[in-house]
Amino acid sequence: MFSGQQFFEALRSEKVKNDITLENEIREYILRIYNILPTFNLTSDFFEKSIDIKQKLGDDRGEMMVTQKLTQVYYTKGEYHKCITTANKGIELAKKLKDEDVFFSNTIEKINCFTRLGQHNQAETELKKLKQEYNPIDFHHITRFETAWGNHFLALHDEKQAQVHYNKALPSRAPVMEQYLYKHQAESYAKAGMMDKAYEIQNKYIAQLSESY
Repeated sequence: MFSGQQFFEALRSEKVKNDITLENEIREYILRIYNILPTFNLTSDFFEKSIDIKQKLGDDRGEMMVTQKLTQVYYTKGEYHKCITTANKGIELAKKLKDEDVFFSNTIEKINCFTRLGQHNQAETELKKLKQEYNPIDFHHITRFETAWGNHFLALHDEKQAQVHYNKALPSRAPVMEQYLYKHQAESYAKAGMMDKAYEIQNKYIAQLSESY
């Protein structure tokens, strides 16, 4: 979805042909994609620029897909307010385009941000609402949903209830989802000040990563 081919195709569109500023902007972006401008940061800057261009092109689906990645980047960087704003933008587009996967993904990222910001009532409200609006049955979604509940309860220092949800987060053995769970668990235990447990889970995460290579 972020390939240079899409932007080459955009250059041929009538909208771009009639807007020299937008054309130059896209050409510069293509150079950055292929690392011809090596100072470009291929993280949040990259995706923010991609959203800006897709908005100018009127590419709602493309913009929606980029918000999904950008929310993850913001969350990882600890930029929770930006993550929530971007997630909401993607959620509105997902509703418009009837894309359940992006709707679910962005909602989970938003909920995890509320948890990290200490907005626990908001996190719980969103989790209950998500259960009503979209009952997760795909095991990837189950993992993310139950992990978000676990994060929420651990932030409330209810380790027993958190563990109930963390245990539900892996209905079947899937290395990628185990990595997701361990990463969030380690982070949550660290945030709760339970460093010994955080290190224990972190070692599981590292071991799981090693098995993937």
